[in-house]
Amino acid sequence: MKGLGYYYNGLHEHAVAEFMQVLDLNPARADARMRLGKSYYEDGEYNHAKIEFERFLEDFPDHEDAENVRSVRGTLLLK
Repeated sequence: MKGLGYYYNGLHEHAVAEFMQVLDLNPARADARMRLGKSYYEDGEYNHAKIEFERFLEDFPDHEDAENVRSVRGTLLLK
């Protein structure tokens, strides 16, 4: 919840730290992996975002947000 609060308030560096803590405790949290990628993306950390999005797609290829993540990742390939 804290990570989402930071994310929606534009505090992406803080959101990254929170989502990383969640993933340390439970690497199977697809939502945290996706939000970590989006936080990196919004902070302009495109290489980190790409890594997280690729990991999300590898670990959760059939997730309901997978198509959205593929789309965003596609824009990163152009950067």
